[in-house]
Amino acid sequence: LGSSHRSAFPTLPPLAWAYLEHICCSVMAPTLASGPQVSRGQLAGASAIGGPQRPTITYSETEVRQWQPPAPQPVAATAAPPRELVGSLPASQPVAAAAAPPGVPAGSAAAFRSGATKGTRVTVLVAVGVFALLTCLFVGGVLLAENIRHAGSQSFLRGTSSASSSGTHAPSIVMTTPASEVSAAGSGSTTMPTVMEKGDKYSRPGLHGASQCYNLYSQMSVNALHQHYVNNPDSNAYGFTSCLLCTNGTMRCSSLLHTGTSELIASHIHLAKDANGSMGEGPPVINFCGKDTVGLIQDGSEYSQECQPWDQNGASNNIDVPGIVVQSLGMTVAERVEDIARRPGMYYFNFHSFASWNHWYPTPHGICRGVLQLQDA
Repeated sequence: LGSSHRSAFPTLPPLAWAYLEHICCSVMAPTLASGPQVSRGQLAGASAIGGPQRPTITYSETEVRQWQPPAPQPVAATAAPPRELVGSLPASQPVAAAAAPPGVPAGSAAAFRSGATKGTRVTVLVAVGVFALLTCLFVGGVLLAENIRHAGSQSFLRGTSSASSSGTHAPSIVMTTPASEVSAAGSGSTTMPTVMEKGDKYSRPGLHGASQCYNLYSQMSVNALHQHYVNNPDSNAYGFTSCLLCTNGTMRCSSLLHTGTSELIASHIHLAKDANGSMGEGPPVINFCGKDTVGLIQDGSEYSQECQPWDQNGASNNIDVPGIVVQSLGMTVAERVEDIARRPGMYYFNFHSFASWNHWYPTPHGICRGVLQLQDA
């Protein structure tokens, strides 16, 4: 190794130069021994081409251990390689199009760019898929809500249409009544089982006669003549009742009362003695909801069930309450129903509260009442 090689790499330690010289001698010696013979003139020409020859330098072990590398010198970023090495580079060296990111080998730059492109495509496809799914869910929800609304409106219109065509507001009831023997005036007759269907008119003939039903209605309020008193907690009570009364014993009423506070203890259909159901008074003829407790209003017949209490809005809703005819007045069920249908203005529906009973005891007057009105038969 000549001085030109050493000057090109000043930072190599002497031990490295010694190792390189040893390698060169070991490799070249067999080649020179087995290869063609070279003349002294050729060796002289080679020496002239390579420059002046420098004798081999040997270093002792102590010198090698005491050697210290020189301080590093800043190297310019654009420093060109030595002239001796430029000629040894290949003529066509491929140049990378772009440097790889830090930590990635230079040879894998193309793979890095390809992976980044695939990742971007996958992200775009996922975003498009999520957007399409959300769009489908939104459209499906809108269509479902529209169908539900349309179905509800159609159901409401069908119900309104059927109620308008019937011309009445009485509740539709489905009932099956057992066979009951009803004694008509002066002669006995048997009413066969009657099946009630949805609708407002009920008349189904039996083998030995017909069972006739009637729809009645009552608008109730406080009667100023008979039900007003000082400190009345139910002074503003009002409501309505719709009833279905049949000659075979089927009797049901639905009532809704408002703005009451005192406990409801009885409800009846009364017969006015002066034939004036609006202002007259009289005994109960049919019992509905109430209490059979001793000391309360008792007329010889029981109540079918207790009245519903007032809710948090001050309302009491009693639906399809069965009626029981007061037998002590000497009329059968069929006779009483026929008489109510023939003279509804003589009868009135009345509710009684615990407060009104305490105030009017022992003659009850009730808290709100209304004359019966026949709707149809």
